[in-house]
Amino acid sequence: MKIIEKKCPNCGANLDFKVGERDTACGSCRRKFAIEYNHDEDLNELKQSALNNLSAKDFDLTADRRRAKIIMLFIAVIVIIGCTVAVINFVRTRQDEQNRKSEYEQSVEEMNQKAKERAEEMKKEYDEQVEKFENEQKERIEEMKSQQ
Repeated sequence: MKIIEKKCPNCGANLDFKVGERDTACGSCRRKFAIEYNHDEDLNELKQSALNNLSAKDFDLTADRRRAKIIMLFIAVIVIIGCTVAVINFVRTRQDEQNRKSEYEQSVEEMNQKAKERAEEMKKEYDEQVEKFENEQKERIEEMKSQQ
């Protein structure tokens, strides 16, 4: 990869060479040059050359990463919303079940109370009928005794 570009002092053509090379030749006039490095200047040129050599594809990668992050964030939000809805539905279902259970227990209690009341009424009626029957039997027995 070509990193640093300088102009040929002989013909003005670009001199292309890689960092670390000690000499190069002009591609146009074939003149040879020894390469001297000025660290600060070369570092700045290296940075500028690297920026110039960045392709649109490199920027697309950054945009793709941003898109991927946005998509992942969107998916995370969807998952969080889905989990929240599931928890809310679970809680509501649980409350509905408890309400139905409470209503059922209350209904059973009311039926038991009514059954007890009806049983007491029936026992009272039975006792009255037994007493009536016994009284009738006593009257018959006395009637039979008086006829004899």
